[in-house]
Amino acid sequence: MHGQVPTQLTAFGLGDVQGIDPRAIARTVPRDGAHDFEPNMLASVELAHPGMPWWLSGPPDPAGHVTPWIALVVVEVGPGVTVRDGQLEIVTPASTKLELPPFTQLSAWAHTQVTSTQGGPLDTASLGTSGGAARARLVAPRKLAPTRSYIACVIPTTPGWTGTEVEWRTPVYFSWRFSTGEGGDFASLARRLKPVPLDAAVGHRQVDISTPGWGAPSAAATLDVPFALRAPKAVVDVPPAHAGAIGDVIMTELERAVKPPEGQVPTFAPPFYGAAATRAESVAVAPAWQLALNQDIRQRIAAGLGADVIRADVDTYVDAAWRQAGDAEPINHAIRFGELAAAVTLRLAEKHLASQAADADVLAIARPLLARMRAATSGPTLAAAIEASAMPSAALSSSFHRLVRGAGRLTQNVSTTAGNLLARIDAGAITGEPPKRLAASAAGFDSIAIAANVATRLELATPALVTTAAAHWKSVTPLPPPHPTHPTPPVHPPTHPTPATHPTPTRMPMPTTVAHLTPIPIGERTHLPPLASELQLVEAEIDDLAAAVRRHQQYIATHLTPKGDTRLPLGSVHSFGEIRAAIQAQFTPQRGVLAILQSRIQGIAVADFTPVAAAPVLEHPLVRALATRAPALVMPGLETMPPNSAATAISDPDFVRAFLVGANEQLARELLWREFPGALGHTWLRTFWGRVALGPDGSVRRVADIDAISEWPAQGPAPLPATLVLAIRGDVIHRYPNAVIYALAANWQGTNRVIGDEAPVAPVFATSLGSDLALIGFDLSEVRARGGDTPSGPAGYYFVIAEHPHEPRFGFATSAISGATSWRDVAWSDLADTDLDGNHLRIDGPLAQRNLAAEPALQWGRDAAHVAAIALRPPFRVAIHASTLMR
Repeated sequence: MHGQVPTQLTAFGLGDVQGIDPRAIARTVPRDGAHDFEPNMLASVELAHPGMPWWLSGPPDPAGHVTPWIALVVVEVGPGVTVRDGQLEIVTPASTKLELPPFTQLSAWAHTQVTSTQGGPLDTASLGTSGGAARARLVAPRKLAPTRSYIACVIPTTPGWTGTEVEWRTPVYFSWRFSTGEGGDFASLARRLKPVPLDAAVGHRQVDISTPGWGAPSAAATLDVPFALRAPKAVVDVPPAHAGAIGDVIMTELERAVKPPEGQVPTFAPPFYGAAATRAESVAVAPAWQLALNQDIRQRIAAGLGADVIRADVDTYVDAAWRQAGDAEPINHAIRFGELAAAVTLRLAEKHLASQAADADVLAIARPLLARMRAATSGPTLAAAIEASAMPSAALSSSFHRLVRGAGRLTQNVSTTAGNLLARIDAGAITGEPPKRLAASAAGFDSIAIAANVATRLELATPALVTTAAAHWKSVTPLPPPHPTHPTPPVHPPTHPTPATHPTPTRMPMPTTVAHLTPIPIGERTHLPPLASELQLVEAEIDDLAAAVRRHQQYIATHLTPKGDTRLPLGSVHSFGEIRAAIQAQFTPQRGVLAILQSRIQGIAVADFTPVAAAPVLEHPLVRALATRAPALVMPGLETMPPNSAATAISDPDFVRAFLVGANEQLARELLWREFPGALGHTWLRTFWGRVALGPDGSVRRVADIDAISEWPAQGPAPLPATLVLAIRGDVIHRYPNAVIYALAANWQGTNRVIGDEAPVAPVFATSLGSDLALIGFDLSEVRARGGDTPSGPAGYYFVIAEHPHEPRFGFATSAISGATSWRDVAWSDLADTDLDGNHLRIDGPLAQRNLAAEPALQWGRDAAHVAAIALRPPFRVAIHASTLMR
């Protein structure tokens, strides 16, 4: 059938929209819950589909502008403003004029961003799909105030608003909350940074060592102790002689604790740092570097700080080690039980094998293992040798062994010992009853069940007996069934002298001759089918049974023959003493248990019963833990850095090395105390600064500050060069913790330094001490970073602090710049009062008439693209030359 079918279609409109799927929201600025958003910026929301703001829009206005069907509004949290149950409500004392932007100008605050490669054409094809190079964005034109709380809402633009409503409500499709901080964006905060060279006293501290204790002499003396960081021009004093005397006393006490003098009890001594890694608990056997570290008071202080950091948060480090150990403990549990099983099995076997006086008795005990043992390094197994010999296999059975062991009945009857019995059986001196030789015309039977609990034993059955029995069963008179279901046919005369009755089951005696054997009925009563056809079927089955009996008879007569007499005794091939020695030498239950363990443990080769040793490396940078104890322990005097300042410092590799030795010593002994399945001498902690390096493929990998301590040469590892560290204390770090910091080589341009075009030098580590202090390390020497003072020398390096470029943001500068030539320099203070409608930006105020020489093509309010380009805040960066930080 063809034709038209009328139907009614319903088109969905704006009123049918219930909300926006959160997956359609690509990003919000600021993030939900932000508490310090810059008040000079504008809130915005990015939508995954580039055409989403205009899906349900109406036709364009006479100027060609299309009002989006959704808009982003930002309302201040306060009386009269409520966002609840998917609805925004503005009532008195709040005002829609202050809380909502001008409705007629919403087209200027929705645009689409298309990403393209530098210099390449725009990917206009992405405008029709989501998840590509294009995104839509809604911007809220509200001017924010510092330290206020706001709610950003995506709402429909129909039916609109005029700003004069006393009460106004609208659905909310999506919302999030944030609050603003004090004034200042990245550019203004970065400009506040001032270079401040550190004083020479920063980074080391005078320690009083006049009365050290431990029996050391007292003297008025102080020791200049360096820490992890120090000022570039700092000079550490040479230790006084009194420090060396204290070190000698400590070494004496360490040796006394291990080997007390005659007649004295051991004493508690100071920690011998590094002993857990080197396994050298005595001064006499310790490597030179370990002795030097423990004798030097300055390095002992660093090692003590490392141990103290671990003690302060020991559970965290132990838990981290257990997490990395994985299944080491269950595996070791299984290995220990396997070792116990192998030891017990071996002990029991040795006990029972050694207790046997006769060598031959060992054969019966070890019978299950003979198939896996050889009497010599080559040749057949013991089981194969026994099978090929005249030794009866039954003589090695467990049943026979029970008969002949101890004071058994068999050994008493033959008047011989159990050990000699097997040897005599093997030699043929003692033989068991020979097996009955079946006649060629005979077949042997076991028991045949003929009735309940009644059996007849037929020892021999000749072919004639089988034929007679078959004929007998064919001639048996059939009896009627107990309950006939049809007329009983005539009964034939019986062939027996008396009718078949219920005979009492009897047991047939052993026949003396075959000729006198007469077959008898087997069973109490015989019931045969009455029909002739069925009777013929039964006769056929009797013939088949007889034929099967004859075949079975022939099989037994052919295969069950006595053992050949040509086989040699086992003792003539291998003496029982040799066999016993071979069994005892090859009985290794360890191999069997290890095979079982290997089948249960995957991924680890179990070659012996050595426990699995876990060797995790905890990569947590310990500088943060040290700073948690006290920032001054990282760099004494760092607190003297003024706010919003930058300086350079130099790391101390000797302090870091001693610190990590002490931390590993403390953690190793703690893990040993808690029965952690760890490798003895393992270096658990190797990271102080948290160094990283870029691989050839661009991947980031951790770089340890020290190698495994147990692998250090006797004189200690080669000294590492100091690292140049940029220290920044300022509001820019507090508000922008994800700021990008790197170094750029400088070039001379006349007598001035400028940023060169070489590749940036990435930092090797970055850490924060508190909320406003950052330490960024570079693999640059102080001389290289400073450069020369004149164009004849190297230009040195700039340190660059840049705003993260991953997210476009919109707004105006916080403070005006005289003679601004670009829109990025325009500040909120440059705007006239009439550029605002209440709290919101207008696109038709005096700002629309302003032209800037550097960007004459951009005009405020022309369309959404021009507004977005003018309000876009490009990433800002500030560069400070290293020479200004090292004066």
